[in-house]
Amino acid sequence: MRVGVLIWMGLMLMVSTASAKKPCVCPAVNKPVCGQDDKTYKNACRAGCKNVGVLCEGRCPCAKLPTCKGMDCSKPKQCRIVQGKARCVCPRLVVKCKPNCKRVVKVVKGCSVPSCRCPESDCKRKCAKPRVCKKALGIERCVCPAASIQCRAGCKVEFYKYKNKQGFHPVGACMMARCVCPKASCKNIKCKRPRVCRLMNNSPACLCPILKPPVCPEGTELRYWWDNGCRKFRCQ
Repeated sequence: MRVGVLIWMGLMLMVSTASAKKPCVCPAVNKPVCGQDDKTYKNACRAGCKNVGVLCEGRCPCAKLPTCKGMDCSKPKQCRIVQGKARCVCPRLVVKCKPNCKRVVKVVKGCSVPSCRCPESDCKRKCAKPRVCKKALGIERCVCPAASIQCRAGCKVEFYKYKNKQGFHPVGACMMARCVCPKASCKNIKCKRPRVCRLMNNSPACLCPILKPPVCPEGTELRYWWDNGCRKFRCQ
């Protein structure tokens, strides 16, 4: 009886020692860190042994993160965090100008500030459509726009007089330009099946037909295959 008790006690001791946690071994490195519990540890490993996350490097308390709050930067400079410090730096400005405008760069307080200079920007006179205001020799005038246009291949330039909303030519009507393209058709276009002819951007093209997958009955599966680059469906 005593022998059985001793054996049982020995087995329980072995189980308890096996289930015990292994000791937390850390290198002898002196890199203090501040844990999330506002306590200073010798290194990050020591904090991990206590199941404590690292808040920052160094001793507690942690230094406050830099912010732009309270920074007064003179325009066009803006406040940004550079190398852990709040500084007033020049912004990166990108300006897209119209084709008839020029891109001008001015230096304001050490910063390059781009802008667009358009010929119509200096003209303040309001003109009735389609006339535009142009300034020449200090005099503002309403003139007709230049009747110039570029048409794609196969189209012709046609000039016509401008009409108002009522369909009449106003006094001194401007000559306008427009592109006149021949009407495209699929009459003489032959496409290899299953492709069909359709108009895309006013030009005929052989395209795949728009097909919806059928609803297959029970016991069959929907399958598809390719025919001349077009996808077809069937139940099998």
